[in-house]
Amino acid sequence: MRLLPRVVLLTVATGVALFGRPAASEPIRGVGAALPKAVYAEWARSFEAKTHVAVSYSAVSPTTALGELATGHANFGASEVPLLVEQLAAKGLVQFPTVIGGVVPVANVPGVAPGTLKLTGLLLADIFLGKVKTWDDPAIKALNGELDLPSRSIRVVHPTEASGSTYIFTTYLSSVSPEWKRRVGRGFTVVWPVGEERAATVELGSFVRKTFGAAGFVDFATAADEGLPRTKMRNREGEFVTPNPVSFQAAAANAPWESAAAFGLLLVDVPGRGCWPLTAPVFALVPHAPKDSNQALEVLRFFDWAFKNGARIASEAGYVALPPPVTALVEKAWMRQVKDARGTSIWTGPGPGGN
Repeated sequence: MRLLPRVVLLTVATGVALFGRPAASEPIRGVGAALPKAVYAEWARSFEAKTHVAVSYSAVSPTTALGELATGHANFGASEVPLLVEQLAAKGLVQFPTVIGGVVPVANVPGVAPGTLKLTGLLLADIFLGKVKTWDDPAIKALNGELDLPSRSIRVVHPTEASGSTYIFTTYLSSVSPEWKRRVGRGFTVVWPVGEERAATVELGSFVRKTFGAAGFVDFATAADEGLPRTKMRNREGEFVTPNPVSFQAAAANAPWESAAAFGLLLVDVPGRGCWPLTAPVFALVPHAPKDSNQALEVLRFFDWAFKNGARIASEAGYVALPPPVTALVEKAWMRQVKDARGTSIWTGPGPGGN
């Protein structure tokens, strides 16, 4: 059974009309998940400074969030994992990408400088399966002959809370390791074969940072904020790639967005030079026929502003803005799919002075 993704719902509090914008009748409500939190918060601050439209969000469960969208009690959602076309149709939702993040393996190996350890997907799966137990295992040494690898046990750590990062990580391992796919599979939570548990990403990151021999995974923004030692990964082209906005951008640029129904792509093991193999788009969800057209328009204007003005903010927060050809596809989808009660497109373009 396919699990529902973790969802972020945006809250936009609007007051009187500004810059020619129609005033929303009520604040736009929402809830949030972890992966896009940092970039949405920074975008919101800048957007409010420009437009006087306040944006905020908080966390609830995926089921609650989707329920609030269905009842009209919330106006916008964002998910780390795309919904199927059938799910979107059943719930009356439109889906589109908003920003690109990434999931990164992190490892605290004594005597090994951060960012120098190289792994393959199959080797990473074997570490999390408990088959590779020490840092000087022959399989690791074969990739890292130039490093002085210690004879120290690998202390695997993984999250217990459901998360989009876990879904991306386990999807990747399932795509490169038949044994992982058979024994563990993918999901927002899984039964981990080995390792220690930490409830939240921050606790997991702290464990890796303080524990010699530890290995885990976090989203890139957390790794950057916490100064965690990231590994290189071999991608589909055979390159050992560093996780950073450049390699995330390469994956986003090489993805077949035009042919993907409802933009429903997971950028896992994408082919192409320079691509990070655990890249993770964040997807927005808006009602196909929202009850309040003015509120829906402000949500679209928020993302239009972010597409055009938020690239630097995204990069500083550990994310990558969508390539311009993708944002053009997104705004065409808004025109076709987000309609008022008369069947007229809600998207009328940026607000005067606001974007």
